[in-house]
Amino acid sequence: MKKKILGLMMAITMTASFVACGATESAAPAAKEETTETTEAEEAPAEEAEAPAEGEVSAALQNYIDNGFRIGADPFAPYIYQDESGAWVGVDYDILTAVLGELGVTNIEVKPTAYESVILELNNDNVDCTCDGMYITEARMQQGVYFSDVIYYENDCVLIAADSDIAAEADLADKKLAVTSGSVAADLAEAMVAEGKVGSLDYYTSNDLTFAAVNSGQADAVLCDCFAAAPTMADDSNLSLKYLDSYTPQLEDAVAGFGFRAADKEFVAEFNTVLNAMKDDGRLQAIFEKWNMSAAVFCDSASGHTVNLAE
Repeated sequence: MKKKILGLMMAITMTASFVACGATESAAPAAKEETTETTEAEEAPAEEAEAPAEGEVSAALQNYIDNGFRIGADPFAPYIYQDESGAWVGVDYDILTAVLGELGVTNIEVKPTAYESVILELNNDNVDCTCDGMYITEARMQQGVYFSDVIYYENDCVLIAADSDIAAEADLADKKLAVTSGSVAADLAEAMVAEGKVGSLDYYTSNDLTFAAVNSGQADAVLCDCFAAAPTMADDSNLSLKYLDSYTPQLEDAVAGFGFRAADKEFVAEFNTVLNAMKDDGRLQAIFEKWNMSAAVFCDSASGHTVNLAE
């Protein structure tokens, strides 16, 4: 399932209500893109940057150590958002601050930035990275984004009631699945019905309503994006749901990374060194667990290398 990620990746155009992140058309968090389509790159991959020798740091990293680092984020749970106390939290925030902290960057600012304009703000040197589950695509590379290695897969998942007797994906064949109308989840579920993998569908106007339907017994399961599901799986949620662990994600090639400027490619190599160490020693997985992520989002260091396009 975990395939090598090339710079000639997917051109992704996901629909609004299947809450992942990637649309450049809307600044509203709920309208971030959701589908994958593979295209061939027309340009040769750029020569990969190497991290500076041990004991040295890149000019960009030294600048961030001295002057601070600005995260461009359209605040949205569970990526980056403010908790009740006003503190910045979230899965992307934890990953970024962990990597940057190990690199010696401690002055970190979150600059709220509309998702549709974050690449422009990056290119104009108003922020130093993008986040919010941004899909790694050739089109974005051609806009000047230089991506980190893969942070996570943006997979779909199935949730069931905590006391459900559904034990395997095959058990969905005679069950009622809740989906959000007009979403990629609905498209996937409709195909599953046509193939006899799901009994029937109930349509709702939001992910929250699909979760509530399963919790109340009006539906047997819900199909949605893993990141949309995460807040519902938190310990303080008033819903009692669990992941159907045997479900095989259908969007396994949709991958996200942090976006940087191509001028900072040596810094990105330094960033990737720490990121991949976190993957290998379990620290990244621990962050996913903290934010109630399905294990299906994890992409290991061997499979998650990004080859950025030549400028």
